[in-house]
Amino acid sequence: LAATSGSLDAIERVLAAHLRPGDALAVEDPGWGSLLDLVPALGLRPLPVAVDDEGPLPGEIRRAVAEGARAVVLTCRAQNPTGAAVSAERARELREVLAAHPEVLLVEDDHGHGIVAPPPHPLAGATTHWAFVRSVAKAYGPDLRVAVVTGDAVTLNRLRGR
Repeated sequence: LAATSGSLDAIERVLAAHLRPGDALAVEDPGWGSLLDLVPALGLRPLPVAVDDEGPLPGEIRRAVAEGARAVVLTCRAQNPTGAAVSAERARELREVLAAHPEVLLVEDDHGHGIVAPPPHPLAGATTHWAFVRSVAKAYGPDLRVAVVTGDAVTLNRLRGR
């Protein structure tokens, strides 16, 4: 485990530890404004991925990876702005898509922990390098700005090193 100054800090550190300017990143569309602002700040190229009530569409993830996405950032529940939550069936489908591309970095944002009813259906481990970010800011206070991160050993070591 590692602790960061909130979800966005965790996501930024993980992306910076694995990606380089010019790399493509699959992001939810519509998506979280702060993440969408971070993408060009890191010099990354966004590849929009459509979402429905059950989260990112598997075909959209498959397309983004085919177009060169080196990483995928998705929200497992309480997706901003739609409120989508990845269902168990959608998680299975997404794991299948991602397992075919183990080189793709997977970053999951669980900022809704403690404030939403649907259980998380993590995709963690579907790829070689992954991070699961759980924010406590919304559940315990927005000024707390703390997130807990887990992931594969390489990703956690790189995150801690930064």
